[in-house]
Amino acid sequence: MNSSGLFLKNLRISNGYKTQTDFESTTLIAQGHISKIESSKMIPTLGTLLILARAFREVTYEEIIHQVSPSLVEDVNELMRIRVQQEIDDTFMNLLDEIYKRIFFDLENKQFLNKYCDSLSICIGPSCTSAIRTRVETFIDNMTKDVPKLDKNVKKVVYENFVKKESIRTFSLFERICERSIRASFSMTLQTTLKEQEEETTPVLRLEFSDVSAPVYLDSVMMSIKERRLVIELIRAHRKIEQSLTTEIDA
Repeated sequence: MNSSGLFLKNLRISNGYKTQTDFESTTLIAQGHISKIESSKMIPTLGTLLILARAFREVTYEEIIHQVSPSLVEDVNELMRIRVQQEIDDTFMNLLDEIYKRIFFDLENKQFLNKYCDSLSICIGPSCTSAIRTRVETFIDNMTKDVPKLDKNVKKVVYENFVKKESIRTFSLFERICERSIRASFSMTLQTTLKEQEEETTPVLRLEFSDVSAPVYLDSVMMSIKERRLVIELIRAHRKIEQSLTTEIDA
């Protein structure tokens, strides 16, 4: 095993993936390929290195490429493209994390999951999208059954681990199936989806003027209760006059 293979193996173990099989389930890279890469019998492609970097999170694209296959970034233009792709994918991963967190925030509401999967299917196809949906729904079902039995801190860790792994799996599918430029445009779709969901779930704030416990200001000075009541009576009197006039006109 040369230094690049050992570098990747140490990163895998330090990131909590004790076995290559466990790493396969997260990255969707076959265990046999992982074994060959870590034993330096196979040189990973650029796409594989990007997936590995996402699984290791704290490692940048430039760092992992320099350690494993520096010839990929010998050209200055290619290095700049890698750095730009890093920024695009940082945003992409953050949005994926937020999407899965929102899905699990409201376990009973499948509408947001449906909307996300509809958008996902356009990019990676119905088969891969179906696999993601099945994993998510299975996890939700299991958590719904086991939530009362789990300690609050344990539950939080379980959720966070699943969000992290599902984001990496989704990234892996995008890297394998789509052109890299798709991730930038799909990030915009995710931002729109999150914004719409936020607007749907944000309650409309309604303040009752007659509720004197809620402060109201006029010319930057808080109105007194007496002033509030005076205004209320004036408005009510005005409404009565308008109502009577409307009645007379209709008659």
